[in-house]
Amino acid sequence: MLRGSDAPLAPSVVGTRFKGLADVARVATTTAGEDLLRRVSLAAMAALDGASVSLSIWEPEHTRLRCVLNDGDLGPGEVLEPEGEYYAVSEYAPVIPLLEQQRAFTAGCEDAGSYGELVRRLGKGSAVVAPIPLDGRVWGELFVTRSVDQPQFGVDDVDFAVVVAAQVGAAIATSEHLGRAEALAHTDALTGLANRLAIDEWFQPAMQAHRSQGTSVGLIVCDINGLKDVNDHHGHEAGDRVLQDMASILFEVAHQLLPEAVVARVGGDEFAVVVAGRAPDELVAFAEEVSSRVWRELPYGAAVGVASTGDAIGSVDHDKRLFRLADAAQYRAKRTGSRRPVVAGRPLPVETSTSLAAEASVPSRERRLRRGVQHPEPLQLLDAALRALDDSVEQPVRVRLGLVADLVSHHVDAVGWWLSKMPAGEDEVVTLEYAIYRALPGLAQEELATEVGCRFAIAEYPSTEQALRGGAFTVRADEPGADTAELAILDDLAAVAVVGAGGKDESGDRWLVEVYTDTLSGPERDLVTLLRVLVAAALSRP
Repeated sequence: MLRGSDAPLAPSVVGTRFKGLADVARVATTTAGEDLLRRVSLAAMAALDGASVSLSIWEPEHTRLRCVLNDGDLGPGEVLEPEGEYYAVSEYAPVIPLLEQQRAFTAGCEDAGSYGELVRRLGKGSAVVAPIPLDGRVWGELFVTRSVDQPQFGVDDVDFAVVVAAQVGAAIATSEHLGRAEALAHTDALTGLANRLAIDEWFQPAMQAHRSQGTSVGLIVCDINGLKDVNDHHGHEAGDRVLQDMASILFEVAHQLLPEAVVARVGGDEFAVVVAGRAPDELVAFAEEVSSRVWRELPYGAAVGVASTGDAIGSVDHDKRLFRLADAAQYRAKRTGSRRPVVAGRPLPVETSTSLAAEASVPSRERRLRRGVQHPEPLQLLDAALRALDDSVEQPVRVRLGLVADLVSHHVDAVGWWLSKMPAGEDEVVTLEYAIYRALPGLAQEELATEVGCRFAIAEYPSTEQALRGGAFTVRADEPGADTAELAILDDLAAVAVVGAGGKDESGDRWLVEVYTDTLSGPERDLVTLLRVLVAAALSRP
């Protein structure tokens, strides 16, 4: 099966082989991902002056080679990406030295035996077969053929084929190491779940599909209760076990109810589950099962919040909006010790219907503002909001005002907010978007669907007109002599108060942010100045 001469290779042949090997190495170091195997195989074929190339993976548990790629001038029955193409060692005995001693060999069309038959069946003149090494073992087989009108492979090609196959193995090793490194970069070391980076990357195509096709996107956030107490009284190893138990619960329930979901630990005691294309009720069922299990299996349970673009929560163009809605739901669950999930845009469970104002005098060890302080003093909120605006300085005014509305709404546990605009030179205000943190009894989902795009004459709303000029207002449902037009809106929404602030942007358009509260919200009387300052900051550019 070995042919050729022991005579030294001509300088031109040496130069050609050196260039071919350099080409294989260049492809190996500049290609990544799914295209690597094909490109490095074609480079190996060119280096060996072949007509076709095949790559097979050694499967020792089945004592067979599984062909994963054929390329070049394919023979009868060959396909680029074969399925079910196997070569059992019992039928291809010459491959045994390749696997056990990492030795290469050649085969010709006139040879007897299995490889000679294979060369003839493919309509080729000869082949060189070399082991692909990886981490000290044989990863697979490089099989390169020449056509019947090319010189047959011989002895002088065997050693070179071994070198080329080794370079292919190095390319595969590099790719696998990069793949492992990438997996580690996207994995939480303690729980083995995805991490925040993986979630952020998942959201990019998911939100694009939501914006372009209306695909629903859902988010469940979970925060373990009392983890600090566990760490303080039982040690961090016990706390780590609680985190791992939480991860197991989420993974198991997801496998059962939402197998395509991505489950992640996003930091500290916080976990998130994201899924696309599922109905909101399916997310709620998942959250209910998770809540039930964590309250049975974890020392202090966990708070669970849910937000889905399929619910009546308003426009969600970015994952940060979805996180803020889900966070607000989860925070209410945590404050009230709810054993059931809280769902953005839906009625609250009975146990969560506690007024924020009534809790103001009760200190909490776990107060945050969107992964910071849950119910900060106004100056803390101002600082956090201004920093958030600095981070979004390149965003459109609409996005910056939405960010302010989200943060202020969370500060007082508002039921929702509306953002409106009066274009320069016009006398009508148009509703651009809104966000709903919990269901408004006075506004059905069917009505909410028509909110965006609604127009109203500014002359009918004196408080709004004042705010659009750069002012602010507060209207309470029980306030004598209040703006009757605003009172009518409060009555329609079953809200108890609205705080509004507005102003003019650089192009002359006027904007209005309105935050609506109910009996569960915190006090809004001190909010008007804060909202006015933040709206002005959002409308200006540093």
